[in-house]
Amino acid sequence: MCAAPVMCLMWKMKHDPPPSIVWKQERILHQPRLKPVSVIWMLIGALALAGLSAIFHGALTFGRAAVTVEWETASELDTAGFNLLRSENPDGPFERINDSIILSTGDSLSGGSYRYEDATAAAGKTYYYLLEEIGSDGSSNRHGPIAVSTGNTAKLELLTGGLLLTGAGGYAFIRWRDATRKPPAEA
Repeated sequence: MCAAPVMCLMWKMKHDPPPSIVWKQERILHQPRLKPVSVIWMLIGALALAGLSAIFHGALTFGRAAVTVEWETASELDTAGFNLLRSENPDGPFERINDSIILSTGDSLSGGSYRYEDATAAAGKTYYYLLEEIGSDGSSNRHGPIAVSTGNTAKLELLTGGLLLTGAGGYAFIRWRDATRKPPAEA
């Protein structure tokens, strides 16, 4: 116990908390802040990277479109599997697009859910799909057709990426031009 409360308070202020903790607190409190110009350049860099990414993805997927066909069955009694057929005309001819039969995985009484991705579809076209159910005795039953129109998002990605890069590059050029411009000579 302290004999005099004022003396005890002064001692605590002088010795608590330890100096190392005070130093760490000061260091955290005095971190340099980012200048607004630094933040702007980071944003410009992020925009440029987003633009490059969009252009790269658009170039990779140009002219291609993936179509995902999903279907569910209520029951699969005597069902061996399925084939998926595609045509550009609703009346056919239809060609099988799966390499091998899509095996039945559902329950014979409660059915199942299926998904097939047609990675060979071209962008900007309309396709017609038929689902062919193959029975365990070799018989087949066709369902459909359904129509699917594929878009061409690659053009939009290329345009967006070009605009982002143009904007980022334009801003960087203007900042560089202003920084290197000589002041006008005095008369």
